[in-house]
Amino acid sequence: MTDLDHGGPEPTLALAVHGARRVIGGRAIVDDVSFDVAEGELFALVGPSGCGKSSLLRLIAGLDPAAGGRVVLAGRDVTMLAPERRRIGLVFQDHALFPHRRIDQNIAFGLGRMHRRDRARRVEELLDLVRLPGMAKRYPHELSGGEQQRVALARALAPDPTVVLLDEPFASLDPSLRDDVRTDVVAALRDRGAAAVMVTHERDEALAIGDRVAVMSAGTILQIDRPEEIYERPVDRFVAEFLGEAAFLPADDGRVAMVRPHDLAVDDGGSDVIVDRRYLGAVWRYDVRRADGTVVAVDVATGPGDRPLQLGGQVTVSIATDHPLHHLSA
Repeated sequence: MTDLDHGGPEPTLALAVHGARRVIGGRAIVDDVSFDVAEGELFALVGPSGCGKSSLLRLIAGLDPAAGGRVVLAGRDVTMLAPERRRIGLVFQDHALFPHRRIDQNIAFGLGRMHRRDRARRVEELLDLVRLPGMAKRYPHELSGGEQQRVALARALAPDPTVVLLDEPFASLDPSLRDDVRTDVVAALRDRGAAAVMVTHERDEALAIGDRVAVMSAGTILQIDRPEEIYERPVDRFVAEFLGEAAFLPADDGRVAMVRPHDLAVDDGGSDVIVDRRYLGAVWRYDVRRADGTVVAVDVATGPGDRPLQLGGQVTVSIATDHPLHHLSA
């Protein structure tokens, strides 16, 4: 499956994966996967644990052998090349820094035989890029987890790779740090104009940072699209439910309409019943059992002094959306 229609001139591809397969113990962990990544694009690959995301990333990097398919970087087939010859930057969850080397030595590790002055200039430039100026002479243990992850990104960017692969790069960070580090990493990638593929199991993270998002399940990619399109127009129930709360209501054409909590409204009185509620800050989310027995989630905006609807209260659920509902086969 490919989808690289941004409109305008045909983009230059940093990465093209064609029919990739990875087999372990006779089972296809990655099964006929194809997609493209344009120069400068951030491509988010999301799916449940064990669906093959990290295996696909390792196959692209050359760390694991492919049972079939091709990996093409900037028009060059690298399927049979060793990892160090692929011009790919790697950022893992555990940072993977050399503990006995200073930060500048970690970043410069992949720069080869570059002149000492040029090497020092590149390291300084990258430390500025990841917002860590003045940290060159420190050691990894002297940095926080978020700072170490930014160093790992700087090291990945140092050799000017064709594409950067990030495998759950923020999963090990405390929630209080994750958003800030993610913002810094994405800003650094965009400032550098780097193409990147980021693996995550966090749907909100994928939707927030991906120029396009691919949803993966059981070794295959089910859908690739822009975040807003894949969220509002999923191809099937799995994609719809994986990316967020979704309800499926009967439609006049015999199919079902997929609705999100913000697509629905509640009015006092009726045969529907509020069975649960959760305060989410900007909205109250109500679980409402409809007269036909189905339960749907409804978001209701809150304001100062607003009181929540009562559990057990009788209401009427209606569709209150200004965009076309997405219809799926029944």
